[in-house]
Amino acid sequence: MGFAGLLAIIRDAGVILGVPVLIVVGVRLYRKRIALLKTQIESLQLTQFDRSLSLIKSQRELYELDRGNLEDRIAKLQQSKARNGDHDASTSHHSLPPDKSYACPNRRVGTALREGLRPWCLL
Repeated sequence: MGFAGLLAIIRDAGVILGVPVLIVVGVRLYRKRIALLKTQIESLQLTQFDRSLSLIKSQRELYELDRGNLEDRIAKLQQSKARNGDHDASTSHHSLPPDKSYACPNRRVGTALREGLRPWCLL
């Protein structure tokens, strides 16, 4: 047995001992990776829940602000209506639906406005 035989024994021992070591190391790395992925999934689920909760809260605040603004506008319109009296458009002389016979041509709009009339095409 010379130098080549010694190298063959070392190589064989390395293969015999190395393969199980590689398998054990690979399994341990695989388990660590699985555990790491599980913790990442849990943290992502918590963050997703937090994001959803913050989105819902912001939409609710926006809804409440919008509703408050609309309620203010309704109150102002009701006050304006009360000040101006209850003027119903159905009692005005413009209650007929616009039809070809009632619609005003564009060239007469200026004349109607100068005379203080409301032409059908501007209603």
